[in-house]
Amino acid sequence: MKKYVLFLFIIIVISTICYASDDLIDIDNHWAKVEIKTLIRDGAVTGYQDNTFRPDNVIRVDEFLKILIDENKMKTYRQGKDWSETYYFAALDHKLIKDNDFDRLDRPLLRLEAAKIIANYINLDEVSKAKDAFKDLSKENKDSILKIVKLGIMSGYKDGSFRENDEVTRAQACKIILNAIKSKKELSKTRKYTPDHKNTNIGPAQSGDVVQDIRYKIEKNRLYIYDSGRYSCSDWTTLNQEYLKDDRVIKLINTLVDDLSYTEVMYVPDKYTIDSLNVCYGQREGYVNNGSYSFSFRFYENSYYNVAKANDIDEFTDKACMLIQIDRMWDTLSEFDKVNSMSDYRKYKLEEAIGTILDKSVKKEFINYIEDKILESKILENNDFEPKIAEVKKIGKYTINTLCIRDSKLYIYIEKF
Repeated sequence: MKKYVLFLFIIIVISTICYASDDLIDIDNHWAKVEIKTLIRDGAVTGYQDNTFRPDNVIRVDEFLKILIDENKMKTYRQGKDWSETYYFAALDHKLIKDNDFDRLDRPLLRLEAAKIIANYINLDEVSKAKDAFKDLSKENKDSILKIVKLGIMSGYKDGSFRENDEVTRAQACKIILNAIKSKKELSKTRKYTPDHKNTNIGPAQSGDVVQDIRYKIEKNRLYIYDSGRYSCSDWTTLNQEYLKDDRVIKLINTLVDDLSYTEVMYVPDKYTIDSLNVCYGQREGYVNNGSYSFSFRFYENSYYNVAKANDIDEFTDKACMLIQIDRMWDTLSEFDKVNSMSDYRKYKLEEAIGTILDKSVKKEFINYIEDKILESKILENNDFEPKIAEVKKIGKYTINTLCIRDSKLYIYIEKF
């Protein structure tokens, strides 16, 4: 009996491998064969148990979202009651859709809806429009569709129509998603990042701003800071690019700003130490404004920052140009006490942020190091303000200096790079 069960299990596994592989019986002569095989190879989509892919069947909303998310290796942070709801939550978290975009997830996806998802995925702000050669585009959707057509992600039909309300087939979905990924990669090489979001302090200075208000703006890929009195009482201030590259900081800001948190950007002139630009990321605007944030990046604008002199720590003899401060990396103190680890979402955001500033090859090692130090610092006494962790370490080509003040607060200084 045991042998029979084992044999049956092997048969099931083999059949599963077959229908999930390139060996599908209905795509050899199909126009989307290459795209289908690419996504199957990457594990973003599978066929059916009868070794078919059914490329001309319509695709559902949740299926399209799943392929796009899996092919981009986007993380899922919230678990739903089934796979469909889990990917729906992931699509919300990654801003592919809004909460009220779809009445049902298990219905066929329309071409207009596919275009809207791709528009959110790519961000079409800096994309030009194709010539309007279509006879059936709705006025409210025309601009985004023409931009997507300009990028070559989608196209119309020979009769001059776009057919917004036609259903998308499985084959068409594969083609659209791979075209979108290719276009996004090409745009990222030249893109000028300009966050436009309520969860950051971007925006023009207002005449009614009080002394604590800070604003920043991005024009022609340059970062400008306005401070109405909290630090510098300055007019719009550009940054010294000899020591600080705007494009790197702008990419960092763009990576951090999302619907689930608040990111503050401020320039701090300091006659006692050195001028710096701070990018602070936290759970809510009120927390960040009061100094309670998950982590921050501080860029020192003038030459090097002498860590040894600033903190009077003998072990720190190297110079640094950037400080990463790690603090409240969990959702609540009670959560931290229970699990002794970082929130998965904050960990992901910190890892992505580090990847915009340092070489991407060091992201994982850097995050693992930070996790170890957070756990190490957890055992410190809350009333002990003296540094307990102080070390110099090499990660990739970077020399870092680390100390902990108390209660899991880390300061990581990085040499000029």
